[in-house]
Amino acid sequence: MTGSQLAQELGVSPAGVTKAAAELVSLGIVRKEPVPVARNVKLYFLNVTIVDEEAVKRLRKELPPVLLDLIGRRFGDNEALATVYVGQLLEFVRTLPESGKVMERLLHQIAGPENARLAKD
Repeated sequence: MTGSQLAQELGVSPAGVTKAAAELVSLGIVRKEPVPVARNVKLYFLNVTIVDEEAVKRLRKELPPVLLDLIGRRFGDNEALATVYVGQLLEFVRTLPESGKVMERLLHQIAGPENARLAKD
């Protein structure tokens, strides 16, 4: 769908679509990539993970309670948001070489030495 088509569908001006798209890009929600065959054409991609309630429940069971508690406080006790954040963080860490050591250092930094061992378990 072109920007003009989207504007018509939404009942807004093409400039409004451009401004909204730029804001979504700046927030990191959407990423914009050029099309190699046409310099003036850009493709927009959703850049965030959509997580439903079932995924949050599954993550809650997998994540260390100490870490969820600490991160949850950082997110103003929004447990679902904290769960998604920690889940994505752990998913990324698991892709790294020596992920166990990286996780241990990360937990030490986040949870402090007294909670790092509990969070790791």
